[in-house]
Amino acid sequence: MDEPNVEQLAEENADSRVKLLTADCTVSDLAELLVAMANGDGGTLLLELGTATLEDAADRVNQAALRIEPIPVLPLPVALDQGVLLVTVPEGLPHVFALDGRYLTRDGNKTRALNPMLYWYNVVASSNAITPGLQPMLACYCSALTRNVTFGERLSRRPALLARR
Repeated sequence: MDEPNVEQLAEENADSRVKLLTADCTVSDLAELLVAMANGDGGTLLLELGTATLEDAADRVNQAALRIEPIPVLPLPVALDQGVLLVTVPEGLPHVFALDGRYLTRDGNKTRALNPMLYWYNVVASSNAITPGLQPMLACYCSALTRNVTFGERLSRRPALLARR
């Protein structure tokens, strides 16, 4: 089976979970993208080798992963014949990851800060640390935060959430 054309793959998936980084990107750039993908829906990072060796590129990915708290467990990178290192970030990792105290996520093809309320909801509310009766209301509030509507507008659209236990 032929390997896909890397530029075509990155271009076709520019708004989703595939990101092509050039050989001159920094370890910080790699770490930011790994954190954002790990906190989001996962993804595939394509790192051009340029003049670097395969071992040097893999070492840069490892350095980036070691800067993340907690350190993510990722599959081994795969070298493609086109001078690219393929790094996979699985979907559904069991932690919320931080880089230098910042929680990042992917929003389409952009990296952005993770909303603190959504972080709190994902960590606390979904862990049954609060009463089940408050969970639907918190979910509605967090959903309103992500869609730039007021909490009252969101509640008026979904009154059934409040009727639940």
